Amino acid sequence: MKWNKRIMIIMVIAILATMTACKNSESTSAVNKGDEIGNRKGEKGDTTSDPKADTAESENKSTQGDSTKESDQKESHSEDPKTNLDGIQSQYMKQLDETKAEFEEEAELSNDYSTYALKYFEDRRFDAWDAHLNEVYSVLKASLPAGQFDKIKQEQRLWIKSRDTRALEASETFKGTTSEHLEFSATLANLTESRSYDLVRTYMK
Repeated sequence: MKWNKRIMIIMVIAILATMTACKNSESTSAVNKGDEIGNRKGEKGDTTSDPKADTAESENKSTQGDSTKESDQKESHSEDPKTNLDGIQSQYMKQLDETKAEFEEEAELSNDYSTYALKYFEDRRFDAWDAHLNEVYSVLKASLPAGQFDKIKQEQRLWIKSRDTRALEASETFKGTTSEHLEFSATLANLTESRSYDLVRTYMK
């Protein structure tokens, strides 16, 4: 009987030891397996991040993008002379002065005083000043408040009618001669040059 009890006790101890060993082995295996999976994900770059952190990072990038766009738009707006009249009066005055000086120099150096040559000169002079006038008018249209520009638009329409009438009246003084068309072109050029200067001086401030 004593031997049977001893054997039973030994068997129970052995069974308990075996069970304990199995549990430790399973725990170690699970830990190792978890480490292995983690290592594989790390090697593949498959890492799980905090969803809130991802959202915050995404919102931050979106905000930075919007700020950059806003900044670019502001810089583009401030660099475009046709959206801001500040400081461009001198720029356009310089352009007008250069054109005037070029034609004056050409007239002084020319030796051809035929009506055809003079008419050709005045036609080119008118085209140059008309181009300046159109550019200045476009800048004012893009820059000034609608109410203020509407007044300029009405004024411009009246001025064009007056210019053409004055040019026709001037040409009639030479009606029937070769100078009739020359005088018409010269008057158009002179009045358009004067109007270009007036718009720049009056409204580009």
